[in-house]
Amino acid sequence: MLAEVLAKLEAGGHRAAAVPVGRLEELREHYEDLSRRGQLDECIARELLEGLSLRPPEAVPRPRSLIVVATRDPVVCCTFRWQGGEVSIPVPPTYLHLRRKSEEVARAVADLLPRPYLAASLINAPHKLLAVRSGLARYGRNNISYISGFGSFYGLTTVCTELPCDEGAWLVPSMMPRCEGCTLCVSACPTGAIPEDRFLLRAELCITNWNEKPGEVPFPEWLARDWHDCLVGCLHCQLACPENEAVLDYQEPGPSFTEDETEALLRAGRPGDLPHRLKEKLENWDLQVWLGVLPRNLAVHLPGADRRPPG
Repeated sequence: MLAEVLAKLEAGGHRAAAVPVGRLEELREHYEDLSRRGQLDECIARELLEGLSLRPPEAVPRPRSLIVVATRDPVVCCTFRWQGGEVSIPVPPTYLHLRRKSEEVARAVADLLPRPYLAASLINAPHKLLAVRSGLARYGRNNISYISGFGSFYGLTTVCTELPCDEGAWLVPSMMPRCEGCTLCVSACPTGAIPEDRFLLRAELCITNWNEKPGEVPFPEWLARDWHDCLVGCLHCQLACPENEAVLDYQEPGPSFTEDETEALLRAGRPGDLPHRLKEKLENWDLQVWLGVLPRNLAVHLPGADRRPPG
């Protein structure tokens, strides 16, 4: 039954793999072990474990399998009017419509299940690690995961189901063979977050780590303004990676913001502070989930914006 579900997902343009639900606890142990060995910053490890879903959802009373599903996801380019001109700022894959896409995939999986089996998505599961360990994806030197034909331009959804699952693949995380001898991502990363002497990323130096922190957390002084290349997240290493050559054009235009809307975003504190039309625009693109970081992140892309007095 499970093999048939996976085949139908693949026929619909997805990529998918399945593992027994008990693997969730092993993923927790993976992060705890990295922290104990000093290979993962202690604060980052704690944030990861506090934010991850590592237990089956209550909506699935007899959990037996985890299906991890990959769906192609483009770079989205947002446009901001500023000082009489336009500034285009990209948002990498996986940042927009995350919950909406996850719900759509979960419904698609549920519709494929024979009755009376149930399914529900794990919104904050360690999707990337699960995809790699299940054999669906492979790590690059930059610790970003890749799937043949998708590159790194895809989103992941994990669905817990009551379908029985054999042990299947459970691989040790490792680097793609193509990465051996290739250091293009190392050279492309301006902060030195991708080391050559070890496989694990130096997350404390990663731009993505810093621009996902709460908006009241300032960027460190060593993080130069012109190193920022995205509204949230980062694309430096992904754009340099040969595994993405075939998908670099997979980009879509995103929302455009007037100068007044740009000003409002720079001053934003809560959704209630925003004009109704602007709030609707953010919700349509799922940007409202990043409202807490938008004033800080947007300011570094707009000349003079981060030097103005607040209010």
